[in-house]
Amino acid sequence: MRERLIIRWPYHPEQSASWVLTDAQGRLQGDICSGELEQCVEAGAGRQLVVLVPAADVLLTKVTVPTRNRHRLQQAVPFALEDQLSEDVATLHFALGPDLPDGSISVAVVARERMQTWLDGLQAAGVRPDMLVPETLALPTAEREWSLLVEGNSAIVRLALIPLLRR
Repeated sequence: MRERLIIRWPYHPEQSASWVLTDAQGRLQGDICSGELEQCVEAGAGRQLVVLVPAADVLLTKVTVPTRNRHRLQQAVPFALEDQLSEDVATLHFALGPDLPDGSISVAVVARERMQTWLDGLQAAGVRPDMLVPETLALPTAEREWSLLVEGNSAIVRLALIPLLRR
């Protein structure tokens, strides 16, 4: 693992982004900063760039599909989840996570338009992310425990049942 710059995408346009540096073991290196995205570009030089995107915009779920071939999974997962989603699968992006002990696979689902908004904003600021991660997965977890982050009038909950997506 290498050093990271972790950027938290703001929920609302009037909010600032925030970021922090971590060492190769994931320990914080300095204070959490906030401001315009352009301000963190220099700090990210040579580091893995991880962008935490709003939990409310990403559905974390799981699905069982009778194949382990990653290419076939990528094709089958949208249709396996189609009946559970309120949007047309053609308008959604599906990111496959790790296999789960019950034989299913974890999946993150986000509107393509929303993801493109994030990518366009990052590109305009000169940020080239290595990965986008739902902020839910940044909360700590332990077996049979939940994590809760309360900020203002919103909360994010992470169940121990949802594993970290593949890196």
